[in-house]
Amino acid sequence: MHHFGLSVPDLDATIAWYTATLDFELEAAYDVAVLPARAAFLRHGAVRVELFEVSGAVPAPENAQDLRVHGLRHVALAVDDIVATRDLLRTRGVEFVSEPATVPGSGGDRYAFFRDNNGILIELFEMYRA
Repeated sequence: MHHFGLSVPDLDATIAWYTATLDFELEAAYDVAVLPARAAFLRHGAVRVELFEVSGAVPAPENAQDLRVHGLRHVALAVDDIVATRDLLRTRGVEFVSEPATVPGSGGDRYAFFRDNNGILIELFEMYRA
């Protein structure tokens, strides 16, 4: 996968949050005249996110992240130590939606969920290592 894209209400605030909270770096910022929109690519290692602030965009419906509604529900970031990452993010003001839990039938993979500054659901994922 090259990147995932998010529509956000405030590009500058979201860039600031992802860089300060999740250690992403700004790769490029640009305008998309056809929308019109302001956009940016952020990068953390091999993971990229493209952010769009589109003029006239409306908030997602309440059920946008309900698994009973088709479409993208969340993005997941791989981590080596889910508890240490959770603890670090808490020092940066992140409130978790769920505590680390084991993925059923995985043999030990773990996950936890939180929301970004726009309410977008993000998963931390730690693969089990025997």
